[in-house]
Amino acid sequence: MNWDAIGAFGEIVGAAAVILSLLYLAKQVQQSNRIALTSIETELQNNWSSLNESIYSDSEMAELLHKAKDSDSAFTGPELVKLEMWARRLLNAWLALESSYNNKLASEETLALLPNNIRNLVETYPGSHATWSEVLGEFPSLGDSIVFKSIQSGLKPR
Repeated sequence: MNWDAIGAFGEIVGAAAVILSLLYLAKQVQQSNRIALTSIETELQNNWSSLNESIYSDSEMAELLHKAKDSDSAFTGPELVKLEMWARRLLNAWLALESSYNNKLASEETLALLPNNIRNLVETYPGSHATWSEVLGEFPSLGDSIVFKSIQSGLKPR
């Protein structure tokens, strides 16, 4: 065997090693992306769980939301503040999900649940419609977002 043949064989083995390394790296990146997506979606679910827990563990807030089911309810100043903070908290959670999706960190399936959930929640609490309208009015630049369109859809009479 001459040195040229040995050199050519070495180049072939080296090229194969590079290709195998690239394939392994691609597999690792793909797995890392799946882990990141799962982690983000888990964090979003934990965010919802925390919000739900804060409502069912606070009887005053639960009573306020029950009152907000009636469109003719009159609210006290402190109740209006609580409704506004509740609306802002929901808005932040929904916008976080939409932002995660826009940055390819949440799945299309997760985002697809959002519009109906938002509209249904807003429709369930017609006494909060004035609060939602006020909060939306503070963020006109976000008017094209799925979240804002879904809230506005829930505010329209059916």
